[in-house]
Amino acid sequence: MTTRSEWIEQNKEVQASFDTAIALTNEVSEKLSEHIQLQDELHVLQQQMQSWKDHRFEIVVVGEFSTGKSTFINALLRKNVLPSKVTPTTATINFIRHIDEGPGHEVAVVNFSDGRKEEVSFDDLDEYVTEMSKEIAVSVEVHHVDIFIDSDYLKDGVVIVDTPGLQALHKEHEKITKDQIKRSHASIFLGNMEQLGKSTEFKFLKDLKSSIDRIFFIGNRLDGIPESEIDEVIASFEAHLRDNEYQKIPAENAKLYPVSALQALKARDNTVETRNWNDWTPEELLAASRFESFENKLENYLFNGEKAQDALEAPKQAILNHYARIKERLNNLQQAIDGDVDMETLQADKERLTQEIELRKLQLEEKVLRIENLFEDMIKANQDSYQSSFERNETTLLSEIEGAISLEELEQDLGFELTQFYKAHDVLVQESLSELIASLNAAFNQEIGRNKIQIDVDVNEVATETKALDITFSEHKAVDIESIQEQVKMQVQAEQDELEEEIKAFQDYETKDRDYQRLERRLESERRMQAEDMRFKERMLESIPKTKQSYEYLGKKVLFFFKKKEKVDVVNEAYQEKAESLQEMQAQQRKLLQQKEMEVEDAIDEAHRAQGETSLTSRDEVRERRRELRQKEQSLLLEEIKTQSKRQERELNKEKRRIKRQIEDELRTMKKDYRNVLRGLDALSLAKDRISEHVQQLDQDLAAREQQLQEQTQLLEQSEAQKSHVTAVIEAANEQMASAEVDLI
Repeated sequence: MTTRSEWIEQNKEVQASFDTAIALTNEVSEKLSEHIQLQDELHVLQQQMQSWKDHRFEIVVVGEFSTGKSTFINALLRKNVLPSKVTPTTATINFIRHIDEGPGHEVAVVNFSDGRKEEVSFDDLDEYVTEMSKEIAVSVEVHHVDIFIDSDYLKDGVVIVDTPGLQALHKEHEKITKDQIKRSHASIFLGNMEQLGKSTEFKFLKDLKSSIDRIFFIGNRLDGIPESEIDEVIASFEAHLRDNEYQKIPAENAKLYPVSALQALKARDNTVETRNWNDWTPEELLAASRFESFENKLENYLFNGEKAQDALEAPKQAILNHYARIKERLNNLQQAIDGDVDMETLQADKERLTQEIELRKLQLEEKVLRIENLFEDMIKANQDSYQSSFERNETTLLSEIEGAISLEELEQDLGFELTQFYKAHDVLVQESLSELIASLNAAFNQEIGRNKIQIDVDVNEVATETKALDITFSEHKAVDIESIQEQVKMQVQAEQDELEEEIKAFQDYETKDRDYQRLERRLESERRMQAEDMRFKERMLESIPKTKQSYEYLGKKVLFFFKKKEKVDVVNEAYQEKAESLQEMQAQQRKLLQQKEMEVEDAIDEAHRAQGETSLTSRDEVRERRRELRQKEQSLLLEEIKTQSKRQERELNKEKRRIKRQIEDELRTMKKDYRNVLRGLDALSLAKDRISEHVQQLDQDLAAREQQLQEQTQLLEQSEAQKSHVTAVIEAANEQMASAEVDLI
């Protein structure tokens, strides 16, 4: 990328400026070796150049286990190299570096807390980075892991820092991760687009207010979200970033970059196999992943951002400061040549500096006396705190031993309990001593004021070593529990069989009772339906008239005609037909209801008969009877065990007393060791040593001033020709430095 290329070119220019400054300093030092010594200035410049060369762009990746951190990092590296076993890094910080910074081949190097290093293959790495390790106490023994990989992305000082998953963070891991974020150049907060906005993620951001501007929020697995929903997911998460109960992110930083790391990795490494996109071109995959868009922003931030510019300006400023110091030294020489400085002035400067140094010594010594009592109080408080925590762990251990109910259990569990205790004690010692040192430093620096002096104690060197106790158990004949269980089971078998029969009968009753209730509900439903049907048909019948009018001829027929015709009421055949049909239907329905009522009565009789065959009345009673029988069996078992194991019980108590005495002796030794550590930790003496170093530095300043005085004194005694030569060298050097400064500005 052009941003990184420009960065490399600018670094070449800085290196050239360092080379010019070093060559010029060596030249002046050689020509004026009789009058001025510039080794100290040259040493400082070379240290600053090395510090600049060691500059790293650290990118911290944070996320939960389900977010695809391993795939995301592989996509950055542009090939599938990070093994999947590195994913559950629950206990360590892992620095992924370029292969040239390591032993020359792809490997993981475990850096232990005691300073040891060990190369391990990627396949064995999980034994050194997870809490599930069976080999070591990872959180205590491992400081960090360096993973060296051959990747162009890691060139030019880029380091990817893989942190523990957020779900696995305990207090110490969270502190380490947050501290690493604060030191890093950029941080990638990785989430899953399919389930963004977990409370654990926002809780983690709570204490990172000062680092928010360096955090890139990434939504991985973009390919799992429908295209129509992407904008909505982004808007929702960004709104949640701006307004949540843990850490409200400013709008300018609350930006979500959606990516598909898997698509990007497949586009860049044709060995990656996936279920989807197999007919896509690399260009199509990379475009769909949106990965390059995010990368461009990250690269621009890293290599063209404020920190990157500071990284370029710092060495330039160091070179300019170096030239200023050389000019000052040369100016002092020139003043001596020109007669602007006389011996009396030089002597007065020396006396003033001497008095200042002596006064500072007295002030520091007075402060040492004042903090002596404070240190003693803090050490005493630390010992009391350690004692309290130790006793809690001790009580837990002894309680577990006392709680063992058999020699077998005691023998099996004791090793585990002791291991847990020792691990907890190692952590306690580390934390207690670290906290004490931090407190002593804070108190000391508060007294010292602006002249900060750090009391540096290697906690690992003073931590007490805990070794597993060599505990042997007496030979004993174990109680045959299986035989006792079989015997007790036979005693309660009859009751068990009887109860099962009762339960079977109760279940039969429940089935018949449910059948009866179901039939009764059907009968009632049938009654309602028939009643409704009858009411409907009766209303239909009511709508039909019972009679109808018809014309009839009255009187006798004369010839072919009746004398008179009139209307009369006659029976309506339609009404008569409907009425007869209704009566017939009523009879059929009554018959059907009678049949169903008989079925219900039969079901009731069946349920009553089944109820009479069991004494159980409810499921709660069934559970209670079973519970009582189990309790009886357990009670019989315990009684039988007690009866048969009186001797084993006496042996168990005897073993407990012996082991507890042995452990208590060891624990007293451990507490005594910690007290001895505190007694041997002569913090006041350490402070005095640091003060002496500070005073020694002041003495060195005095010696340097005296050297300058000597150089100026020698110049006053030189001939005019020699002075002219020195002046010419100074003028030439000033011209060269002025020209070099123009190139730097």
